[in-house]
Amino acid sequence: MGYSTTTNMEDIEQDISIDLLVEELPTLRAKIGLSQSEVGEIIGVSRQTYSAIETKKKK
Repeated sequence: MGYSTTTNMEDIEQDISIDLLVEELPTLRAKIGLSQSEVGEIIGVSRQTYSAIETKKKK
């Protein structure tokens, strides 16, 4: 029982952290002067996928 509670809390904390990061993606990307295509290439996804993540259409 305790294990699943810990796992659930970790999942919730991870989701919150991801949501906070996604909120900041456009600002962070602009600060370093990269396009969505460039960031996508760096992290190994297409520009379309990165855009969907940045606009919260995809996790």
